[in-house]
Amino acid sequence: MVDDTVGRIVSARVANPRAIAEAAAARGRRTELTGASGRLFLIAADHPARGSLRAGAVVRSAAVAAALGTTSAYTWLKLPVVEDMARVAAATSLPILLLGGEATADDGAVAARWRIALKLPTVRGMVIGRALLYPPGGDVASVVDRTVGLL
Repeated sequence: MVDDTVGRIVSARVANPRAIAEAAAARGRRTELTGASGRLFLIAADHPARGSLRAGAVVRSAAVAAALGTTSAYTWLKLPVVEDMARVAAATSLPILLLGGEATADDGAVAARWRIALKLPTVRGMVIGRALLYPPGGDVASVVDRTVGLL
């Protein structure tokens, strides 16, 4: 199913490179997420390259990020899933998008952590990259299907 969809997207992009930009321009904007400005402020409050993937460090990052600017309206946090994610989520009232993290051999454990975090009231969704695009077994379609099932 995913392969068919990817094939159709590639074909459409080759045949009409502007099609996706035109479709995006024609779609309506959801102002409940962005307000009248049409913009969403997404803060990547932490990253594994900074070596701070402990709950306490992510709580601190979330608190600092939430204090940026004069308002928190239309501001979302993009945070890594860490142990004690409930503590992280409780530290902010801002909506949270979960980072996928590194692709690991134990993708079942990663999915279990995502499932638990997605039940928290301030967690609203996921921003997944490498963990879906480069799964250890190479079966992108099944990893994507399982991840979508979490939502």
